[in-house]
Amino acid sequence: LAPRRTILVVAGGRISPGPIGSRMRCWWRKEPCMVDGLSELLQTLPRVRSQALPAQHELHELSGYLDPDGIEEIGRWLHVPKSELYAVASSYTEFEMTPPEADAVAVCRGLSCRIAGADALAAELRARGEIVVEHECLFACAVAPVIKTAAGVRGRAGTS
Repeated sequence: LAPRRTILVVAGGRISPGPIGSRMRCWWRKEPCMVDGLSELLQTLPRVRSQALPAQHELHELSGYLDPDGIEEIGRWLHVPKSELYAVASSYTEFEMTPPEADAVAVCRGLSCRIAGADALAAELRARGEIVVEHECLFACAVAPVIKTAAGVRGRAGTS
């Protein structure tokens, strides 16, 4: 076995050596992950900080939003604090932080979509009784207006 490296730990105003990782004894969970498939996915990623954004994209793809348990699991795997992962996630508008409603229709509110009639489309969908969620941008401006349903993202959307 390799010798344990030490770091200086400040405790009660005194500096003393302590083993690396002593604050994180359980850096990887022994119990199964709460998000199906995430543990297997994380094991394919290198344990480097630069994998935080790709891991969050994969979590979003798996569960449809950034599940708090999944964010915690990513943080443990990559040794990145949850606060940093939430900071990354909150700066990208394509990440959903809450579970999506199964029958909701997300209508893009980006400039291209609004010019192409997204506001009228949202009003007409509401009039038909659909649950409409306004989304900041769905990043498909070339095919505006864009909607997102459980079936996927659709461009040049109309009410039919």
